Amino acid sequence: VDTNRALGVAARQGQWDVARWIVENCELEARLEERYSRYFRRAAGDGNLEFLRLATSRRLWKPNAGTAFEMISLAAGAGHLEVVKWIHEELGINSAGDGYVQAAMGGHLEVLKYLHEKHLRNGSKRSLMDAAAGCGFLDVVQWLHANSDRGCTTNAMDWAADGGHLNVVQWLHEHRSEGCTSAAMHFAAANGHMDVVKWLHSHRSEGCQETTLSMAAKYGKLEMVQWLHDNRHEVFSCPDAMDIAATRGYLDVVKWLHENRGEGCTVEAMNLAADGGHLEVVKWLHENRSEGCTKIAMDSAAIHGDLAVVQWLHENRHEGCSVEAMDGAAERGNLEMVKWLHENRTEGCTKWAMGKAASYNHLKVVKWLCRNRSEGCTSDAVVGALRYGYLDVVVFLRTERLECRNLEMNFPLRISRIEVAEWVLKHFPREFKDCSVVAEADDWHFGDWLEWANQLLVE
Repeated sequence: VDTNRALGVAARQGQWDVARWIVENCELEARLEERYSRYFRRAAGDGNLEFLRLATSRRLWKPNAGTAFEMISLAAGAGHLEVVKWIHEELGINSAGDGYVQAAMGGHLEVLKYLHEKHLRNGSKRSLMDAAAGCGFLDVVQWLHANSDRGCTTNAMDWAADGGHLNVVQWLHEHRSEGCTSAAMHFAAANGHMDVVKWLHSHRSEGCQETTLSMAAKYGKLEMVQWLHDNRHEVFSCPDAMDIAATRGYLDVVKWLHENRGEGCTVEAMNLAADGGHLEVVKWLHENRSEGCTKIAMDSAAIHGDLAVVQWLHENRHEGCSVEAMDGAAERGNLEMVKWLHENRTEGCTKWAMGKAASYNHLKVVKWLCRNRSEGCTSDAVVGALRYGYLDVVVFLRTERLECRNLEMNFPLRISRIEVAEWVLKHFPREFKDCSVVAEADDWHFGDWLEWANQLLVE
């Protein structure tokens, strides 16, 4: 048993009791490689000081400066003060890396105080107050205001508004002079923070942006859309608002915009509603708007497997679809959709339908296309299936399709499974020489086979 590898697996999965048992009871080699550092970074982030002390006391591993900085950052961001202290006091690390900003973003004031009191170097140029404000930690903001001369920027209030932290916004307004930008109300509106938007409207002069109403529509915030319409002059023209709301399936927003705004929509409204499977929105647009849609509507619905949308468009609209519909359905392995399009539409598909289905291991789709459609495929179909080791698909194609009797590789074929390598060598020995075959280091059987195969090709 490779005990070092077992230790790595336990650490990678966060099984620290197992990791400690391995260290205490098994013979291990000291590992200084960089790949082992990630386990100790995780231990720091998980706050497992017992494992860190044990591993370093046994001289199994010693962190370099870069790893130690990351460990402090991870521990600080998770609020593990004892780990931070140990890294600084026992390992002699005097730089906090991103620890200051991570502690500020996590609201870990005691960690932040410790880093400040011990004068650990701050490896980040980011504003701590900005970070704390954006995450809503008013106590951290207040402490930084009193103990740091770095201050903040307009990002502090912008980000606090974005997160809906009205108490932080109000405190910054009363105690700091940086203010905010129009992004504050813009993102507060997008996220539905009505209390923040109203407060900014009453107490600040920056306003919002021309696209703020569209952003609120994008996230289905109907009350916010209505308020912006009634109270903010910036949103006088939002030509994409209805398109965006339709895309997300917000029928109530679409209806309100139709009744109260004059911008209307474009064909993208129905196209994208169909793409998202929002049949009720598609129906409403059809009955109440004149813009219509394009072939993209049915194509997208077919690709995403929304048969109800496809059928409704087929029965109620005249735009139809393109070969992209069946090609895309085949690529997704949606045999029901492929059959329906075949039986009800005339557009058909291209050779890429079978090729894409083969590349994604959709054998049932490949068989159906082979037996029911005339487009066929190209030799790329078998190459694509081989690339991912789909031998059932490969065998079927080579047996049933003349196009796949020869292996024409337009790009190097990478093989990582012995059964695939054996099949290619047997059926395409000449092309096998151009393949890139990779065996895992511990797969001795595959390695021995490759040595035999290479010798055979040389002879």
